[in-house]
Amino acid sequence: MQTTGIIAEYNPFHNGHLYQAERAREETDADVVIAMMSGPFLQRGEPALTDPWTRAQMALRGVDVVIQLPYRYATGIASTFAEGGVSLLAHLGVTTLSFGSEHGEASSFLQAARQITDESNEAVDRTFNETFAHNFSAHHAIEAIDITEPNNNLGFHYARANERLREPLTLHTVSRKGAAYEETTIHGAIASATAIRQTLKKDGLSNDVRRAIPESTALALQQFNEQATFGSWETFYPYLRLLLLRATPEQIASIYTVREGIEHRLLRAAERAGTFEQFMASVKTKRYTWTSIQRMLTHVLTNTTYEMIDASDEPLVAHLLAANERGRRWIQQSKKQFSIPLLSTLAQSKQRTRSLDDRAIAIYTHLTNSYFGSQTVFRGRAQPPHFSSFGGSFSK
Repeated sequence: MQTTGIIAEYNPFHNGHLYQAERAREETDADVVIAMMSGPFLQRGEPALTDPWTRAQMALRGVDVVIQLPYRYATGIASTFAEGGVSLLAHLGVTTLSFGSEHGEASSFLQAARQITDESNEAVDRTFNETFAHNFSAHHAIEAIDITEPNNNLGFHYARANERLREPLTLHTVSRKGAAYEETTIHGAIASATAIRQTLKKDGLSNDVRRAIPESTALALQQFNEQATFGSWETFYPYLRLLLLRATPEQIASIYTVREGIEHRLLRAAERAGTFEQFMASVKTKRYTWTSIQRMLTHVLTNTTYEMIDASDEPLVAHLLAANERGRRWIQQSKKQFSIPLLSTLAQSKQRTRSLDDRAIAIYTHLTNSYFGSQTVFRGRAQPPHFSSFGGSFSK
């Protein structure tokens, strides 16, 4: 069976994502398309717009199975994000990885990855550094890839992670169509997720937003917002500020990615800043980017320490969020070949890697006042309304 994987955030699932999924299915001749999707917190250190189950249901408009990328990978730097996604897809027997890119040619990403797999993540993971991009192109005799472009950058890290894992996946890329990644205005049927979120925040489910998303996404957003608040740092800041105001510098210094004394800057900003924008303006420096600070704050919010991330005995598991009929058939036919468990309920694993995800979703659902917080995490019994009907775990 030909299986194609996509690593994504779907925040929210829009027409560009649908285009990529359809092209990936067609061009790789896939029987099943599996999305490895971030949970409640994202790679740039932001809360997701909605809970993972709602976003997974949106994604079924284009893919067949949605599996949650664990918190430690979903909130990591680009190399960590890519490593987690590629590794989990490989463990589940997926044969091809498809990703969107501005470059549009998979062979160049392969060539680049093979030339610099021996370099450190720290040296390579300067996502939007133009000097690094220039040196990268000048030093390596490859067809030019502009890695200052965000999708090209992730594509490079996917290829690099795949190379380090001895190429378990065949790489395929779909040329990005329409608006740029950070475009903030909706101009047509293909818009960036950033533009959709900003317009949604300002104008609600306007005609512009509806034009840029499938009808199923519009319905899911409407249903979520009827019972909950969309996730954002503006919504989460009062709770974050309270955590910082009651913490000591030593406690904040133990939080993952906090380093070089920035804990003092975070604590001072919390004392003075009444809004998240004011807080970020007080903390941001040339040394610390907006994104890197947001990642720190995500870990403060979830109390994720260096010790938790550095634990060497964490088992790798996959958590099923949603599947359609085609996806369910794939799971039933392939589960004996999975080299890691595929879990279908939150309570199936008590290991530390799940506890990070459990705590993240508990905090997210509590702060957004969503149904899933009280029903799924805190009581530990009921499943969310759109949850997969599977019971038990799927492992070899």
